[in-house]
Amino acid sequence: MLHNMDMRLLLFFILLITALAGCGPSTRPSPVPEPKADPESRARQFQQSGSHIEAAREYLHLADVDKQHGTQYRLKAASAYIEGRDFEEARKVLDLTKPEQGEAIHVLQKTILLARLALELGQPEDALQLTAISLPPDIPRPLLATFHEMRARAWFDNSGFLEAARERLVLSAYLDTPEETQDNYAQIWQSISRLDLTVLESTRTSSDTIASWMELAILYKTMLHNSRNFKNAAEAWIQRYPEHPACTYIVPSLIAESEQLDLQPGQIALLLPFHGQYQQAAEAIRDGFLAAWFASGDNKPVVIFYHADVTSINDIYQQAVADGAQFIVGPLEKEAIAALVEQGQVSVTTLALNEYKSDANINTDTNPEPGIPRLFQFSLSPEDEAIEVAERARFDGHTLALAVTPETALGNRIYEAFQSRWEQLGGKILEHVTFNSEDQDFAAPVKTLLNIDNSEQRAQQLITRLGRKLRTESRRRQDADFVFIVAAPVAARQLMPQIRYYRAENLPVYSTSYVFSGIVDITKDSDINGINFADIPWILDLSHEVSLIQQSLNRNWSQETSGYRRLYALGIDSFRLIPRLGMLSLQKESRFEGETGQLSMLGDGRIQRKLRWARFIDGRPVLQDETSTPPVEH
Repeated sequence: MLHNMDMRLLLFFILLITALAGCGPSTRPSPVPEPKADPESRARQFQQSGSHIEAAREYLHLADVDKQHGTQYRLKAASAYIEGRDFEEARKVLDLTKPEQGEAIHVLQKTILLARLALELGQPEDALQLTAISLPPDIPRPLLATFHEMRARAWFDNSGFLEAARERLVLSAYLDTPEETQDNYAQIWQSISRLDLTVLESTRTSSDTIASWMELAILYKTMLHNSRNFKNAAEAWIQRYPEHPACTYIVPSLIAESEQLDLQPGQIALLLPFHGQYQQAAEAIRDGFLAAWFASGDNKPVVIFYHADVTSINDIYQQAVADGAQFIVGPLEKEAIAALVEQGQVSVTTLALNEYKSDANINTDTNPEPGIPRLFQFSLSPEDEAIEVAERARFDGHTLALAVTPETALGNRIYEAFQSRWEQLGGKILEHVTFNSEDQDFAAPVKTLLNIDNSEQRAQQLITRLGRKLRTESRRRQDADFVFIVAAPVAARQLMPQIRYYRAENLPVYSTSYVFSGIVDITKDSDINGINFADIPWILDLSHEVSLIQQSLNRNWSQETSGYRRLYALGIDSFRLIPRLGMLSLQKESRFEGETGQLSMLGDGRIQRKLRWARFIDGRPVLQDETSTPPVEH
C-alpha cells in the first residue's frame, strides 16, 4: 500500500510541474519553417524530359494563377512552344504578351523570342529587322549573349557571313564557359570560311579585329590543298598573332584537314584513246593537260601517256599502276569507264573524263579516306548543260516552254534532261518538235512548234467551205514564254530566221553551248542574234582568252581556231583539279574557278560545272552576267 501511495505522489508532482511550466514563459525553440515550394519545378521537369508542349501549358497555368509574374511565365511558355516546334501556339502566346512600360528585360526577351520564331520559320530578314534595336542599359550578361547569338544566326541564315562573324566577336565577351567559347570561335570560322576570296581580300586591310581572321581564311582558300605550303603559312600566321584564339581553337584542325585533303601524286598516268575516232579529242585533252603541267611551277609530277580504249582499258590500267602511277586521268569513253567499274579495277585514285551512270554508288567500297571517293567523274556533259538551261529559264521567270531538238540520240538525251529538270521546277512544256539536220527546209518544224500549221489548216478549211479565195494571215500561238533550242551552229542559223519570220522574235530563246562553234564568226552568227546560251569561261571570258596558258596553246597548237577548244580547257582543268579533289570532296561548299566553269563536287564523286551565260549580239557572244569584253574574232 505504501508503494501505491508513493506512485500517486510522484504522478501528482509531475503534473504540477507541467502545469506551472505552461503558465510561465515558453523556452521551446521556434519551429523551422518548411522551404517554399518552387512553382516552376513541374514545368522544368517537363522540359528536362523533352515534353516541351506540356511545359508550355504548365507555364501558362502559372501565368493565370500568378498575375504578378504573368509576363515572365508567358514568355517561358512561348519559348517552350518554340522548343516543341508548335510555332502557331508560340505566336499566339507572344501576341498576347504585352510587357508593361519600363519592363525593359521582358521587352527584350519578347523581341528575342520573336526573332527566334522568325528563324525557325525560315525568315532571317524578319529576325534581323526585329533585333535591329538599341539595347537598354543594365542587361544581364546571359541575355546579352542570347541576343547576339540570335543576331549572328540571323545574319548567317541570310548569307551575311561577314556580319555574322562580327556579331559573334561581340558575343565572345559574354560567354562564361570554355565549351561556349570554343563553339563560338568555331562558328566564327564557319562564317568567315564561307566568304568569297574577293571579300576576304578587301576586308583584310581593315583595322578591326576581324582582319586577322580574314588573313587566315585567305590562306585556307588558296593553300589548303597543298599541305606543306599551308602548314608553313599557318605557322607564320601564328607567329604574327600568337594571342589569337584561332591559334588554339582553329589552326591545328586546319593543318590536319590540309594533310588529309592533299593529293600530290608523284606520277600521273593519262589514259586516252590516242588512235581511232576519238584521236583528235584525246590529243586536245592531252595538250591542255600538258600546258597546265608546264605552267605549274616546280615539283612537277611525272606524266606518262597510254593509249587506252574500251577494248584495252583494264589491261592498260593495270599496266599504269604497275609502272608506278599514283593517280590516273581517264578513260574518256563511257564504255571504258563502265568496264573499269564493273571489273572492280579502280585501285588508285582516278579522274575519269566522262560519266558512268549507275543506280549504285560506285564509290561505296573503294574510298581511300572517309568522304573521299576513289573514282571521280569530270565531263563536259551536254545533259548537265540542259539542266542549267532549265534552271536559268526558271530563274528568269518563265513557266511555259517550247522545245526543238535534233532527231538524234544525243538530241533525245539533252531533251529528256531538260524536260525532267524543267518539270521538277514547276514548268510545263507546251510543244516539242524534232528536226533532221540533213533537211534543207526548217520551216516545217518551226511552223509546228508555233502552231502555224494549225492556223493555215483552219484558213484552208474556211476557203474550201466558202468556195472562194480569201486573204488570210497565219497567227502563231501566244501562250509560250520561251523556246529551248538544241542545235549545232549550222542548224541554228536556219532555225532562228524561221522563228523570226513567223513573228516569234519576241520569244526569248535559250540553248546550250552546242549552238556556238567556239570561234567567233560575225557574218554567219548574225543569224542567231538573240539566242541566250551557256558556255565555259575559256570560250566566253576575255580574261581567260588573254591568259598566258591560252596564248601558249594558240602559239603551239592553234587552239583558237580548233573545233576542240572546249577539250583543251577540259585537259587544263583535269590537271589543276588533282590537288583540289580532296578539298572539294570534304568541303561541300568549296568551289574551284576553272576554265570549264565553276567546279564543285557532288556526293558521288561527280564534278559539277556552273557555266557562264552569253547572248549573241551583232554576231558575237556577249557575257550577260557581268561586264566583260566579248571574245575577239579569229
